[in-house]
Amino acid sequence: MKQIYENWRRYLVEDDPKYFQKIYKIILRIYISKEKGGDKGQTQQDIRAIPDVLTVVSVRGRQKELPNRYLSDMEIRFRASSRGQDPKMIVTDLKKRCLQIKSVFRVDGPYEIVDVSRKT
Repeated sequence: MKQIYENWRRYLVEDDPKYFQKIYKIILRIYISKEKGGDKGQTQQDIRAIPDVLTVVSVRGRQKELPNRYLSDMEIRFRASSRGQDPKMIVTDLKKRCLQIKSVFRVDGPYEIVDVSRKT
């Protein structure tokens, strides 16, 4: 019975030494064209589709609509799924991928990269 109990306890702990995940938060200013691609909501969905991006939210009060474009500060949470990944390099790649979205024609920032990983 003790053996069954110990096996069950080890199973519940689920300590996997190979598991690694760091989560970061950045704010990018995204310039979205009204003529090309989708609207702001569709652009956010396209950014969410980028691998390792977890959430994309417009920062309240930091949006502007101009005649031919939207300017929106977006808070993006993304993950580094392996040790040794430099978050600055991940952000550089993220910005390049955002510029590949049809409606995005410019990306500014980030001004700060914040580690928001769950501390255990």
